[in-house]
Amino acid sequence: SFGSVGQTYIGVPAPLPRNGTLAGSVGGALGPVRGVQVRAVPVGRVAPSAVAVSAADGSWSLVLPAGAYVIEVVPPGASLRRQWI
Repeated sequence: SFGSVGQTYIGVPAPLPRNGTLAGSVGGALGPVRGVQVRAVPVGRVAPSAVAVSAADGSWSLVLPAGAYVIEVVPPGASLRRQWI
């Protein structure tokens, strides 16, 4: 799955050629993870331009305009750490 909790990813810009959808799923050792925020932050900015929250099956999707983004994954609960992918 894309963006699994517990894995570390290095912040890499994700260029999109035109408007489109970025989608994936979040999972952990026990299966899908609900309630994870997936944020698309334009390169060079601090605030996200789009935010999705993973569903019960771990799936999420973002509709984004053309540009380069860093994807931030923020797991639910204070015991899990924030990750950039």
